[in-house]
Amino acid sequence: MSSLLAQRFLRREKRALTLTGAIFFTLITVASTLVSVTSAHYFSVCASARNPTSCLAILSREIGSAILPMNQVQLLRLLLERSVCGVATAFEVARRASLSSHDPEEQTGLSYCIELFDQSRDLMEESFLALRSLNQQSNSDLHFRFTALLANYDTCLNGLQAGTAAWSTMMAQVQNLTALASTSLAIVNSLSPPDAEDADQLLEPLNGDYSSWVPKRRDRELLNHPQLTHIHDHLARI
Repeated sequence: MSSLLAQRFLRREKRALTLTGAIFFTLITVASTLVSVTSAHYFSVCASARNPTSCLAILSREIGSAILPMNQVQLLRLLLERSVCGVATAFEVARRASLSSHDPEEQTGLSYCIELFDQSRDLMEESFLALRSLNQQSNSDLHFRFTALLANYDTCLNGLQAGTAAWSTMMAQVQNLTALASTSLAIVNSLSPPDAEDADQLLEPLNGDYSSWVPKRRDRELLNHPQLTHIHDHLARI
């Protein structure tokens, strides 16, 4: 399975390069309608992030090293490019760890990490496409996809025994991916804040089914879609 997934992953990386080029000119047009993200915006953008500290660090690093000012869409595109590279690395790390492991349970958990990273790659490609036009639907799609990415990363770790070498290895990969996805979701929130009903839900305690970083009721409903939950169901039985 790892070999087939690796081939699919490589094909998707090639498609991503095409997608990146296709949206470049679109972003130039969209950029004129957005505002540049500066240090004055860092705290307001990161307020809704899962980890505000890592969000602030990422924004400071990316914007501070940029030659020209960046607006929200350009910044999202950059973070997505970082995420594509990060998930490719995580995929390969999980694949190698699975091949070297002699523990059947650990191999199963790593196999699901591989599958989740492959699925995450699809979500990133779809997010690139959603950035081609900014409207209520595309913003809602971005909310969902970045939320799903965070769920995938958590699920990968939950399928491994905490404290083991495999868990520690994947934790190092997932922490970086989670920080990028959380920061991206915070930027999307700054473009299209949750409506009044969803904003109220942010203050309500959850029943334990989802983490507090899942910002919208629609996102929580979509996370129950069969295409996203079949892997989670497998992991729950490990």
